[in-house]
Amino acid sequence: CAGQQTAGRGRNQRQWESPAGASLSCSILIRDPKGPAHWYGILLAMALAESLKLQGADAGLKWPNDVLVQDKKIAGVLGQSTTDFLLVGIGVNIQPVGIENSISLAELELETSFDFQLAGLLKEFLKIRNEFELAGVTAVLEQLKEISHTLGRKVRVTTEAGILEGTATDIDSQGRLV
Repeated sequence: CAGQQTAGRGRNQRQWESPAGASLSCSILIRDPKGPAHWYGILLAMALAESLKLQGADAGLKWPNDVLVQDKKIAGVLGQSTTDFLLVGIGVNIQPVGIENSISLAELELETSFDFQLAGLLKEFLKIRNEFELAGVTAVLEQLKEISHTLGRKVRVTTEAGILEGTATDIDSQGRLV
């Protein structure tokens, strides 16, 4: 975990930095995952959404890995895997970051303590991860759909095959947007 990032990496290998105290940046090492690697990033995003909901925020997910409050991004999740382990990382805005369509814990008047937020995130992640690893995707899929801020909306998805546009109607058992 870090309270400052100077050589972080975002989606598509973009450089990412966060000043001291501006965010909670955390990576979790998972040895011998019990399910498909991409699910652990979704689980971590779900865990933060649940932790924020317990604090009174109407948090949800923008498929597949952004956490939103008031339709603004408060956190993003990235994952990386090898044959032996995987890493899932999250960056949570503690203070305003000056990025369009973003929001922070401070702006929501939530607790800005690094330790408090980390403890809540890890508690929820452990709970959701255990449910997933014991019972599989079915244990978390309905919860994922309930907190989705993507379902029912017009979306534009860029894939290797090109750009797809339409209305998001479901999330399937593989975690893919339909």
